[in-house]
Amino acid sequence: MLDQLKHRWSAFKRLEPGQRFQIAYRRHRESKTGKSPAYRILYVLLGVVALGIGVVLVFIPGPAIVFFFLAGAIFAMQSLWIARALDWTELRARALAKAVRTRLRRHRAALHSHR
Repeated sequence: MLDQLKHRWSAFKRLEPGQRFQIAYRRHRESKTGKSPAYRILYVLLGVVALGIGVVLVFIPGPAIVFFFLAGAIFAMQSLWIARALDWTELRARALAKAVRTRLRRHRAALHSHR
């Protein structure tokens, strides 16, 4: 089972940012488990549990974020709206991270040039 999760994660990472959650949603919906009402309920319950764990852990720095991302990914497999929202958010987060890295590099370069 762990090998299957690693394979799925690897395949997910190779998808185009800004589209990956929607593609994963469509692939899941076309799969045998995506069509089963029992599995759909199970996925929603897993998402709620992951979200609940994240809320409990929010008072401890770090680990809550992992559970929030996990819950979001699980919910995105069940909702195209959530998948689109996560794709949109991923693009904005990547742009913000790039801007922060650029600004930090410039700041460090300015600090080193004054020495």
